[in-house]
Amino acid sequence: MMIVNLVFPLLVLGGFAYYYFNVYKKGKAAGGGMMAGFRANEDEKWRSVLQPGETISVHGAGVLWRPGWQAFLASQMPVFRLFWPTVMHALVITNRDRVLIGRYGTLGAIKDPAGHPRAQCRIESATEEKAGLAAELNPAYQMFGADFKTFEAVLELPTAKLRLTGVPHAFVAAIQGGGQA
Repeated sequence: MMIVNLVFPLLVLGGFAYYYFNVYKKGKAAGGGMMAGFRANEDEKWRSVLQPGETISVHGAGVLWRPGWQAFLASQMPVFRLFWPTVMHALVITNRDRVLIGRYGTLGAIKDPAGHPRAQCRIESATEEKAGLAAELNPAYQMFGADFKTFEAVLELPTAKLRLTGVPHAFVAAIQGGGQA
């Protein structure tokens, strides 16, 4: 049992180190550092939907909204997560005024990516989410994160209407204002 307690954390740390080393190599190949590697990694995920010469200009993500009682029951009894799984959507706006949307998979892959012209997408309603007590008491949040706003938004796409929570302000402003945030 002691071997498992020693080896398993080392394997997990080795996996993290391997992932971040590969991201760093991608960043160096792109002419930058770690952030360029993350951008290159994100571009690879959207490769099937991006057109030649198209780049990502605004990133976002949103968690599919569900009633509070479902979230509470799923947090108390894990078997309910099979009935009401947490679905997270990746939201992207490109330099060619297209909105790309897809579901995040288990290991961060993008499932069911789709692209829509931004003119056909709109935000029906957006309500700013207030920071929780833990965030308000955190000095790091006060110094660096106080300007970061998230919204509960209803995103109307040509194929569906999604009610999402945790949508970043940059994505909401880019869709509502029509320009890059």
